[in-house]
Amino acid sequence: MTFLEGGHMGRIVGIAQDEAEFIKIAKGRIRKDLIKYTLRSQFRIGRAGKPVIVIPIEQIELPTFRFGFRPDDLQIGQGEGEAGDDIGPADEGDEKGEGEKSASGEGGSGGLIEVEIEEEEYFSWLAEELKLRLLQPKGDRTIVEEREKYTSIHHIGPRSALNRPRTMKQAMKRNIATGEYDPPKKKLEFSVLPPDFRYTSSEKVKMPLNNALLIFARDYSGSVGPEENLALSKICDLIERWVRKSYPNGAFEVVYIVHGTEAFEVTRPTFFVGPREAWGTICSSAPKKMLEIINERYPIKEWNIYPFYFSDGFNYSDDDEEFKIALLKLLDGIVNLFCYGQTQMYRPWMRSVSSSKLSPPGTIGAMIDVMIHEYELKNLVHTEIEGSDDESVMKAIKDFFAEPH
Repeated sequence: MTFLEGGHMGRIVGIAQDEAEFIKIAKGRIRKDLIKYTLRSQFRIGRAGKPVIVIPIEQIELPTFRFGFRPDDLQIGQGEGEAGDDIGPADEGDEKGEGEKSASGEGGSGGLIEVEIEEEEYFSWLAEELKLRLLQPKGDRTIVEEREKYTSIHHIGPRSALNRPRTMKQAMKRNIATGEYDPPKKKLEFSVLPPDFRYTSSEKVKMPLNNALLIFARDYSGSVGPEENLALSKICDLIERWVRKSYPNGAFEVVYIVHGTEAFEVTRPTFFVGPREAWGTICSSAPKKMLEIINERYPIKEWNIYPFYFSDGFNYSDDDEEFKIALLKLLDGIVNLFCYGQTQMYRPWMRSVSSSKLSPPGTIGAMIDVMIHEYELKNLVHTEIEGSDDESVMKAIKDFFAEPH
């Protein structure tokens, strides 16, 4: 290696060390304020071909040397004061007072940079921060599938199963043992004979698969405002991440339902746009539509089902009993977990001053609270969504997936 090559290699090593130190600092910042950065994050396939979480963060200012000298009145060891006293910021201009220090490029150096975090590491942080639990499949909903798995090497087999690396390795070992291959004394050539051939053998293995169905349903009536749309887009994104994390094997599907007086299955973009016209509200249409879709397309013995329903809690009073009946049907052996989020940002006057709860009497949330208590339902969860800010969104996620007490 020449001197120049050595210097080049040293620079590469130095850059790699600086990058590792930067990533360590960046991860520390993200870990410290995880709730803030989680809602900025995105899934992506990383450079190594594995899923990563990409989080944009502010530029980190590293210590640097600056050209020039401090003014005389700020020299260390001169003037009044004791050791350790704050002497204030240094003058950024030069001694002639020629302007102020400018940032490079228009808009200064306050841009964002992206940090990639491995999926496992990110989810471990999230679980620790919010005390979340991974969802568990029901015992009768695990499908066992037989697959071919290559497990051993044999001396005989079909030509299509020839394992070339193992064959070459065996041939080289034989040539070395016989003295035919002895670099650098002899030519760097060796023979491959039929006894050297090695074949990969497979066997049938049983692989457990857990299919998961995620259902998002929402009230599409005219009483729903833009802040609800923003909150739901954030919350549903995090819900989907966590359910996918709990079911890495098997099929994963998402269904979107909206309702006014009737319920409809829609696409993802339509679900988050929000209502375009003022509809009435019949909440029982949502769980009834869920039952219809499940019965038609998702056998309960093959799918782990997780519905999440969001509304502002208002319903025609004559429909409350219908909603209750449809919900109890879902909870009776069909769904693994049913989560309800009541949003009332559009009507802040409904919030009770005397209670920490946001679900006043007469709303769907109040009815669900009574059902949870009366029927001792472990697979029914209710939370109130107070706003679209980071804290409110993460509180909803924590309530939905918190460790059982």
